[in-house]
Order: sequence, then C-alpha cells, then structure tokens
Amino acid sequence: MRRIAGCLIAFALVAPPARADEITLPPLEGNSGSCWPFGCGTRIQTVFDAALFPSAMRIDALTFFNTTEQIAEGFAEPAHYRFSLSTTAKTSATIGGNLDANLGADARQVAEFTIDGFDTFFTTKTVPLTSPFVFSPATGNLILEISKNQTGNFGDGPIYANVNTNAPGVSTVIDDLGGGTGLSIQRNVGLNVGFSGQFEAAATPEPSSLLLIGSGLFVAIRRRLAKS
Repeated sequence: MRRIAGCLIAFALVAPPARADEITLPPLEGNSGSCWPFGCGTRIQTVFDAALFPSAMRIDALTFFNTTEQIAEGFAEPAHYRFSLSTTAKTSATIGGNLDANLGADARQVAEFTIDGFDTFFTTKTVPLTSPFVFSPATGNLILEISKNQTGNFGDGPIYANVNTNAPGVSTVIDDLGGGTGLSIQRNVGLNVGFSGQFEAAATPEPSSLLLIGSGLFVAIRRRLAKS
C-alpha cells in the first residue's frame, strides 16, 4: 500500500518534460519563390496576424525554406543580415510603407550573420536567436524584419526563398533599394517562416494541489482494496 501511495504522489509531482514546438506561417502550400531577402531588398517586414498563433510562444529559432527550384539559383547575396521581431498593432490589412512606424515598442534584434562569399543553402536554413523572443497574440501581431547593409539586386542566381502568395493574415513590405526607394506593400503575401520554441502550456497545478490529487487517488484505491 505504501508503495502505491508513494508512486502516486511521485507521479503527481513530476512535471511533463518540455518539448520543442514548431509552426510554419504561412503554410507551405501553393508557395512560390522570391529573391528577397537572400537575393534582393535591403529591408523586409512581414506581419503575421495574432489569430494565426494558437497561443503565446517563446520563439527560439527561425527557419527559412528553399524548396521551389528557380532557374540559375545558387547563392545567398553577400551582405550583413539582421533579424528583428516585434509585437505590433499593425495588421495584415493596415501595415504601411513607413517601416519604422510599423514596429512595436518591444522591437529588438534577435539574430545576425554575415555572408562574405556566395554561400548557398538548400531546403531549409535555421537561424537560432541570440535570446528567445516571447510573443503573445493577446497583445498584438508579430512582425519579422530582415535588414541588410547592401544589395546588388541580382536577377538570376540568388536563392529564391519560399513565399506564399495566397496567405490571408500575412502581408509584406519590401524596400528594394533602401531609403524608401522601390518600396512595395504586398497584401496576403508572406515569406514562409518556421517558428521554433515553446507554446504556452496550460497552467500547472501548485505542488499542494498535486499532493491533494495524489492523496485522493490513494484513498480511493485503499477503499477499493478494503472492499475486495
């Protein structure tokens, strides 16, 4: 009997192991390729409406896709790349051409790297964040910004990252040359991005509550054994 009670209480006190969660927005279906950000553009923002996320999420890494073959594709544009995340009041319907005004108060750089040569990646490229970014759909929408210190605006040759051109809840603003030159807003179009990390879990009972649960199970089993 003591062994049963001990097992019940121990089971109640052990929290389930943490697991990595992933979500790709917009979905990888009906996608095409775009030269931004790995072949053109100096500043790109994609907004993801809050409704696309099932819950709050601690984001630990971003993944980009290159699964749609393009003619002569073979390299990522040499440049210094910076990745930022932000919670914003702007939506896929209201994001505008003033890129600074699109950002929320919590905007911060979450990753960066430099490509010196003509590096390549195929299928996927995962970018770990230097520190997690916690996004809560209850407080706004999510903006991913990718900025570069230069662009050659190559035609054929650079990697065409996957985008979804029929993506409700996602819109993109592209500054092709910097300083607002060549600015365009693409509604219902978004760079496919895999967000990896941890979704907010359901509230975990306090240890005292877990002990009560374990004790209750113990009493129920003891009564059943006494009747048998």
